Amino acid sequence: MIRAKKNISQKVYFGVPQQKARDGETNHIKTPSLGNKVVYNFTAIFEPAKEGGYVVYIPALPGCATQGETFEEAEFMIKDAVGGYLATLEDLDEEIPFESEKMIISKIRV
Repeated sequence: MIRAKKNISQKVYFGVPQQKARDGETNHIKTPSLGNKVVYNFTAIFEPAKEGGYVVYIPALPGCATQGETFEEAEFMIKDAVGGYLATLEDLDEEIPFESEKMIISKIRV
């Protein structure tokens, strides 16, 4: 019997956990309650690992991936990884990748 792999997709709101961020066609908002701190949101894909826990990655940030023994740990770890990724882009004066709010995540059968 083949088991389907269950994927969990969730938005990661860097800076303000679980806040729903919207700013038209951008992937960030300015949050007045946090002194206009810029808050980015990216889609995170959580995949259950064979050995337990979750592997998680951000499709919009190539190479940004991590894992955790629990969903909560994986979520914490990916937020930390995104923070480091964004800090590196800033240090290199590179643009933060854009993720459209209109992105569609769907399973396909081949």
